[in-house]
Amino acid sequence: MAILRSPRLRSPRLASLALSAFLAGLAVAQLRFGADSTPAPLRELLIAMFGYKPELAARLTVALELAAAAAVLVAGTRFLALVVAGTTVFFALACVSRAVTGGGLLWPAVSLVVSVAILFYARASQPSPPREGRRGLSPAWPAIGAIFAATLTGQWTASASFANPAQAAAGPKAPPKPTVPSIDLDMRPFEGKPLSESVLAKYVPEVVELCATQDAYIVVYSPYCESCHTLFRDIFGVPRPERVIAIAVPMGDDAVSAATEAPRPIECLDCDELSLPKGPNWIVAPPMVLKVKDGVVTCVADRLGGDCLPK
Repeated sequence: MAILRSPRLRSPRLASLALSAFLAGLAVAQLRFGADSTPAPLRELLIAMFGYKPELAARLTVALELAAAAAVLVAGTRFLALVVAGTTVFFALACVSRAVTGGGLLWPAVSLVVSVAILFYARASQPSPPREGRRGLSPAWPAIGAIFAATLTGQWTASASFANPAQAAAGPKAPPKPTVPSIDLDMRPFEGKPLSESVLAKYVPEVVELCATQDAYIVVYSPYCESCHTLFRDIFGVPRPERVIAIAVPMGDDAVSAATEAPRPIECLDCDELSLPKGPNWIVAPPMVLKVKDGVVTCVADRLGGDCLPK
């Protein structure tokens, strides 16, 4: 290799730098293109030896590559560069062998060629002779630095997340939609208490004034509920001495209706028709019937139980 005749180009530190850059580039590309782009033989080895899940094995594969890159860069020794480059050639050759039958030969072949070239570069490198009268660091210090760098880099990378190639190709993610709140409209805890203190009064405050001077039935219903329409038609389709207040439950902003028909108006004679605010997902089992006397909730019934209907 005539290009390596210069002593400066045969420095083990340059060989270590080239190997470190190659390994780091592999790791970054694998994080970019997903877990399946990591070396399958190394993934399968980790799964077989330690029982890791495929996703964890892929993350650890990238962590090992970056840890090796950091160790080689910090140590800068010919011996470590030869060991890591030889290991890289071994796994690149295994990937090429796998790709011959499984497809996707291009990038494993490129990795093999580059890793073999770096291995020969590291083999041809020679440490510079120490200058006379000058002492270098103890060999223990580069080893300690390499271990520290490898450990720190490996721990950081082991928790890295792989990018979704389809998502990356589609561009940045759209901002998430605001979360639609869910509000429980359970009125049973307010039985025997003033209507004004209830959760219903909080969201439909005008119902309190309507019940202030007259006993009332409050029916919380869904326009899509067939049993709700039957209740209004059979029970409240005739005049009653009590006031009848119908409160509609609108669909939440993120709700999807399974109904095939458009909502129909209720058949309720002389009803006061109100509605809960639109937006939230209302947790209620319609029809829910409340009986109010002197402003106090005396009875609560819904499809889950209770009987508050007029006799």
